[in-house]
Amino acid sequence: MPISQITNSTLAQKISDLVSAWRLFMGQLQTWLTGTATGGPTSDGHYPLTDDLGNTYNVLSPAAMQAQVDTVVGNATTQATSAAASATSAAASASTATTQATAAATSAATATTKATNASTSAGLANAYMVAAAASAAACATSATDATNAHTDAVAAHADRVAADADAASAAADAATVATDTATVVATKAALDATNYAPCIILVDPLDGGSITTAPAVPEFDCGTII
Repeated sequence: MPISQITNSTLAQKISDLVSAWRLFMGQLQTWLTGTATGGPTSDGHYPLTDDLGNTYNVLSPAAMQAQVDTVVGNATTQATSAAASATSAAASASTATTQATAAATSAATATTKATNASTSAGLANAYMVAAAASAAACATSATDATNAHTDAVAAHADRVAADADAASAAADAATVATDTATVVATKAALDATNYAPCIILVDPLDGGSITTAPAVPEFDCGTII
Protein backbone atom coordinates (compact mmCIF):
# COMPACT_ATOMS: atom_id res chain seq x y z
CA MET A 1 0.00 0.00 0.00
CA PRO A 2 1.44 3.41 -0.90
CA ILE A 3 2.26 5.61 2.06
CA SER A 4 -0.09 8.25 0.69
CA GLN A 5 -2.99 5.87 1.19
CA ILE A 6 -2.13 5.01 4.82
CA THR A 7 -4.46 6.59 7.25
CA ASN A 8 -3.78 7.41 10.85
CA SER A 9 -6.06 4.64 12.02
CA THR A 10 -4.23 2.13 9.81
CA LEU A 11 -0.90 3.34 11.04
CA ALA A 12 -2.08 3.18 14.60
CA GLN A 13 -3.28 -0.40 14.05
CA LYS A 14 0.08 -1.39 12.52
CA ILE A 15 1.91 0.10 15.46
CA SER A 16 -0.43 -1.66 17.88
CA ASP A 17 0.07 -4.98 16.07
CA LEU A 18 3.86 -4.49 16.14
CA VAL A 19 3.85 -3.72 19.84
CA SER A 20 1.68 -6.74 20.53
CA ALA A 21 4.00 -8.94 18.46
CA TRP A 22 6.99 -7.47 20.25
CA ARG A 23 5.48 -8.12 23.65
CA LEU A 24 4.58 -11.68 22.61
CA PHE A 25 8.12 -12.30 21.37
CA MET A 26 9.71 -10.84 24.51
CA GLY A 27 7.50 -13.02 26.70
CA GLN A 28 8.32 -16.07 24.63
CA LEU A 29 12.01 -15.11 24.69
CA GLN A 30 11.99 -14.86 28.47
CA THR A 31 10.31 -18.24 28.74
CA TRP A 32 12.79 -19.73 26.24
CA LEU A 33 15.82 -18.31 28.07
CA THR A 34 14.70 -19.69 31.42
CA GLY A 35 13.24 -22.94 30.10
CA THR A 36 14.48 -26.30 31.31
CA ALA A 37 15.90 -29.14 29.28
CA THR A 38 12.67 -31.08 29.66
CA GLY A 39 10.23 -28.14 29.56
CA GLY A 40 8.18 -26.60 26.82
CA PRO A 41 4.85 -27.58 25.33
CA THR A 42 6.26 -30.93 24.19
CA SER A 43 8.37 -31.49 27.36
CA ASP A 44 11.58 -31.88 25.33
CA GLY A 45 13.19 -28.49 25.91
CA HIS A 46 11.68 -26.82 22.81
CA TYR A 47 9.89 -23.50 23.29
CA PRO A 48 7.87 -21.45 20.74
CA LEU A 49 9.27 -18.16 19.34
CA THR A 50 7.11 -16.02 17.01
CA ASP A 51 8.58 -13.55 14.50
CA ASP A 52 7.11 -10.17 13.35
CA LEU A 53 5.22 -11.87 10.55
CA GLY A 54 3.45 -14.24 12.91
CA ASN A 55 5.49 -17.33 12.11
CA THR A 56 6.06 -19.51 15.21
CA TYR A 57 9.15 -21.78 15.60
CA ASN A 58 9.86 -24.34 18.31
CA VAL A 59 13.42 -23.62 19.35
CA LEU A 60 15.62 -25.69 21.72
CA SER A 61 16.20 -23.79 24.97
CA PRO A 62 19.71 -22.91 26.22
CA ALA A 63 19.28 -25.35 29.12
CA ALA A 64 18.40 -28.14 26.69
CA MET A 65 21.36 -27.16 24.52
CA GLN A 66 23.60 -27.25 27.61
CA ALA A 67 22.22 -30.66 28.53
CA GLN A 68 23.00 -31.94 25.07
CA VAL A 69 26.51 -30.48 25.27
CA ASP A 70 26.96 -31.98 28.74
CA THR A 71 25.82 -35.32 27.42
CA VAL A 72 28.24 -35.10 24.52
CA VAL A 73 31.04 -33.95 26.85
CA GLY A 74 30.14 -36.68 29.32
CA ASN A 75 30.18 -39.26 26.59
CA ALA A 76 33.45 -37.86 25.33
CA THR A 77 34.90 -37.97 28.85
CA THR A 78 33.68 -41.52 29.30
CA GLN A 79 35.09 -42.46 25.95
CA ALA A 80 38.35 -40.70 26.78
CA THR A 81 38.50 -42.61 30.07
CA SER A 82 37.71 -45.84 28.25
CA ALA A 83 40.31 -44.99 25.64
CA ALA A 84 42.88 -44.35 28.37
CA ALA A 85 41.96 -47.64 30.02
CA SER A 86 42.17 -49.35 26.64
CA ALA A 87 45.56 -47.77 26.06
CA THR A 88 46.75 -48.99 29.45
CA SER A 89 45.37 -52.44 28.73
CA ALA A 90 46.98 -52.36 25.29
CA ALA A 91 50.31 -51.41 26.85
CA ALA A 92 49.95 -54.27 29.35
CA SER A 93 48.99 -56.60 26.50
CA ALA A 94 51.99 -55.42 24.51
CA SER A 95 54.23 -56.07 27.51
CA THR A 96 52.65 -59.49 27.98
CA ALA A 97 53.06 -60.17 24.27
CA THR A 98 56.73 -59.19 24.49
CA THR A 99 57.18 -61.49 27.48
CA GLN A 100 55.39 -64.30 25.68
CA ALA A 101 57.46 -63.71 22.56
CA THR A 102 60.62 -63.92 24.65
CA ALA A 103 59.34 -67.10 26.28
CA ALA A 104 58.44 -68.49 22.85
CA ALA A 105 61.93 -67.71 21.57
CA THR A 106 63.42 -69.41 24.63
CA SER A 107 61.13 -72.40 24.11
CA ALA A 108 62.14 -72.56 20.46
CA ALA A 109 65.82 -72.51 21.41
CA THR A 110 65.17 -75.21 24.02
CA ALA A 111 63.28 -77.27 21.45
CA THR A 112 66.18 -76.92 19.00
CA THR A 113 68.61 -78.06 21.69
CA LYS A 114 66.40 -81.01 22.57
CA ALA A 115 66.07 -81.93 18.90
CA THR A 116 69.86 -81.88 18.58
CA ASN A 117 70.18 -84.02 21.71
CA ALA A 118 67.54 -86.40 20.38
CA SER A 119 69.44 -86.71 17.10
CA THR A 120 72.65 -87.43 19.01
CA SER A 121 70.84 -89.98 21.18
CA ALA A 122 69.42 -91.62 18.06
CA GLY A 123 72.94 -91.91 16.63
CA LEU A 124 74.21 -93.43 19.87
CA ALA A 125 71.24 -95.81 19.96
CA ASN A 126 72.02 -96.92 16.41
CA ALA A 127 75.67 -97.47 17.35
CA TYR A 128 74.59 -99.44 20.42
CA MET A 129 72.26 -101.51 18.24
CA VAL A 130 75.09 -102.33 15.84
CA ALA A 131 77.34 -103.22 18.78
CA ALA A 132 74.54 -105.35 20.28
CA ALA A 133 74.17 -107.21 16.96
CA ALA A 134 77.92 -107.83 16.90
CA SER A 135 77.78 -109.01 20.52
CA ALA A 136 74.89 -111.32 19.68
CA ALA A 137 76.90 -112.79 16.80
CA ALA A 138 79.91 -113.21 19.10
CA CYS A 139 77.67 -114.87 21.69
CA ALA A 140 76.37 -117.27 19.03
CA THR A 141 79.96 -118.08 18.06
CA SER A 142 80.87 -118.53 21.73
CA ALA A 143 77.88 -120.81 22.18
CA THR A 144 79.06 -122.93 19.23
CA ASP A 145 82.58 -122.98 20.68
CA ALA A 146 81.17 -123.96 24.06
CA THR A 147 79.20 -126.80 22.45
CA ASN A 148 82.31 -127.98 20.64
CA ALA A 149 84.34 -127.73 23.85
CA HIS A 150 81.71 -129.78 25.67
CA THR A 151 81.83 -132.40 22.92
CA ASP A 152 85.64 -132.46 23.15
CA ALA A 153 85.45 -132.76 26.93
CA VAL A 154 83.05 -135.70 26.65
CA ALA A 155 85.36 -137.34 24.13
CA ALA A 156 88.38 -136.66 26.36
CA HIS A 157 86.55 -138.19 29.30
CA ALA A 158 85.76 -141.27 27.22
CA ASP A 159 89.42 -141.48 26.19
CA ARG A 160 90.45 -141.17 29.83
CA VAL A 161 88.08 -143.97 30.82
CA ALA A 162 89.48 -146.13 28.03
CA ALA A 163 93.05 -145.25 29.09
CA ASP A 164 92.22 -146.16 32.67
CA ALA A 165 90.82 -149.50 31.46
CA ASP A 166 93.97 -150.12 29.38
CA ALA A 167 96.12 -149.23 32.39
CA ALA A 168 94.16 -151.67 34.55
CA SER A 169 94.57 -154.37 31.89
CA ALA A 170 98.29 -153.59 31.67
CA ALA A 171 98.58 -153.82 35.44
CA ALA A 172 96.80 -157.17 35.37
CA ASP A 173 99.16 -158.37 32.63
CA ALA A 174 102.13 -157.13 34.63
CA ALA A 175 100.88 -159.07 37.65
CA THR A 176 100.55 -162.17 35.47
CA VAL A 177 104.11 -161.71 34.19
CA ALA A 178 105.35 -161.29 37.74
CA THR A 179 103.57 -164.48 38.75
CA ASP A 180 104.96 -166.35 35.75
CA THR A 181 108.41 -165.01 36.42
CA ALA A 182 108.24 -166.21 40.00
CA THR A 183 107.07 -169.60 38.76
CA VAL A 184 110.01 -169.73 36.32
CA VAL A 185 112.45 -168.83 39.03
CA ALA A 186 111.02 -171.50 41.30
CA THR A 187 111.07 -174.09 38.54
CA LYS A 188 114.63 -173.25 37.65
CA ALA A 189 115.66 -173.55 41.23
CA ALA A 190 114.02 -176.93 41.40
CA LEU A 191 115.75 -178.07 38.23
CA ASP A 192 119.05 -176.77 39.41
CA ALA A 193 118.60 -178.85 42.50
CA THR A 194 118.33 -181.99 40.35
CA ASN A 195 121.52 -181.10 38.45
CA TYR A 196 120.15 -180.09 35.09
CA ALA A 197 119.36 -176.73 33.67
CA PRO A 198 116.35 -176.57 31.38
CA CYS A 199 115.88 -174.02 28.66
CA ILE A 200 112.55 -172.26 29.28
CA ILE A 201 110.70 -170.18 26.73
CA LEU A 202 107.74 -168.19 28.09
CA VAL A 203 105.11 -166.47 26.01
CA ASP A 204 104.82 -162.78 26.99
CA PRO A 205 101.10 -162.11 27.61
CA LEU A 206 101.56 -158.38 26.87
CA ASP A 207 102.78 -158.50 23.31
CA GLY A 208 102.68 -162.20 22.39
CA GLY A 209 106.55 -162.46 22.29
CA SER A 210 108.67 -164.87 24.26
CA ILE A 211 111.05 -164.75 27.20
CA THR A 212 113.95 -167.27 27.02
CA THR A 213 116.10 -168.29 29.97
CA ALA A 214 119.38 -169.90 29.08
CA PRO A 215 120.68 -172.72 31.34
CA ALA A 216 123.65 -172.04 33.55
CA VAL A 217 125.25 -175.22 32.31
CA PRO A 218 123.56 -176.40 29.13
CA GLU A 219 123.45 -180.21 29.28
CA PHE A 220 120.33 -180.99 27.28
CA ASP A 221 117.19 -179.35 25.79
CA CYS A 222 114.35 -179.68 28.21
CA GLY A 223 111.74 -178.43 25.79
CA THR A 224 109.46 -175.45 25.93
CA ILE A 225 107.21 -174.54 28.84
CA ILE A 226 104.20 -172.46 27.84
